[in-house]
Amino acid sequence: MSLREQITAATKSAMLARDAARTSTLRMIQARLKDTDIAARPSGVTEVPDAEIFAMLRSMIKSRRDSVTLYRQGGREELAAKEEAEIAVIEEFLPQTLTGPALDMGQASGVVKAALS
Repeated sequence: MSLREQITAATKSAMLARDAARTSTLRMIQARLKDTDIAARPSGVTEVPDAEIFAMLRSMIKSRRDSVTLYRQGGREELAAKEEAEIAVIEEFLPQTLTGPALDMGQASGVVKAALS
């Protein structure tokens, strides 16, 4: 299932579950994705590839993290919590990042591969 299909399926399930906050965030993702597709049309691309979608999602997360910082500085915890909830929904569609032992193993295999080459 492509990333677009995953986002669409998640939107449908959130709508059926009547989860307003999740539905709103997923619709925001779809709107941004459509804007990205439209911006890419002049270069002959009808749908941007998943790599660009991942970059778009990371950009959305970055802007929300900046907003969380500003809201906390302004004493607006309720708005910061809303932004953090949106970040959690967006992060569901990003690939898992390596942490801890998995990261160390990745570095170790990279060193071994470089040594054997």
